[in-house]
Amino acid sequence: MGLLADVERIPEMPLDNDLIKAKAKSSAIAIITIVRNSGEQYDRTIVNDFYLGLDELALIKNVSAAFHAENKKVIVILNIGGVIETASWKNNVDAILLAWQPGQEGGNSVTDVLSGIVNPSGKLPMTFPIDYNHHASANY
Repeated sequence: MGLLADVERIPEMPLDNDLIKAKAKSSAIAIITIVRNSGEQYDRTIVNDFYLGLDELALIKNVSAAFHAENKKVIVILNIGGVIETASWKNNVDAILLAWQPGQEGGNSVTDVLSGIVNPSGKLPMTFPIDYNHHASANY
């Protein structure tokens, strides 16, 4: 396991680099959403849940390269129910917004943050470890 292990989940739709570059020219900003399902019906797994998949890492890398080449910003919105690994890709983007799993009004609350209507000044209830093995419960 580790940062380069691919995940067993439905992969992201691959985006052609020409499409990404065209969107970078025509869009003011890039917004990438990373999602993790969460619930009481199953436990989180290290590879499928904590680490991003190779497809997600490629998406962040390719979108960031194209938008930064146009001097435009890239924001990642995390719609997650628990911590994930961010250390390997956080420097590729300009901002990370942790939405948690905000429910049916999530779109409105995220829009309020992105538009500057509200300040996302909440304190995180947990630490985001650099690696899964840095988490206190990694041995259980």
